Amino acid sequence: MPKIILTSDQATFTDFSGSDALGFSLCLPYKLVPAFVQYKVLSPSVQLVDDRAPFAPYPLCKVEAALLASGFKRDDVLIVPPNYLSNVVDKDVAVVGIHVLDPMGLAPVS
Repeated sequence: MPKIILTSDQATFTDFSGSDALGFSLCLPYKLVPAFVQYKVLSPSVQLVDDRAPFAPYPLCKVEAALLASGFKRDDVLIVPPNYLSNVVDKDVAVVGIHVLDPMGLAPVS
């Protein structure tokens, strides 16, 4: 069981439906682009592969690499999309690290 869980807000933990430029559309107000479209179409959730995210925001990968380099085992550190937190956080998890590009969790620039 992992001791450290790393995640990010939904706006940065996505592949933007294959187009990075779509990430900037998340900056538009909900009046123009409803939240459903923003978070289901423009920035869909990442599906786990073998209980791990197949890709992650670069800062999370750097933190994971630093933890592994300092002696933690791969099984000690897990990077997951935010919608999987309730599946992996339990009483044995010591740390949950959350990366945000925008502290309001809205998008690249709010």
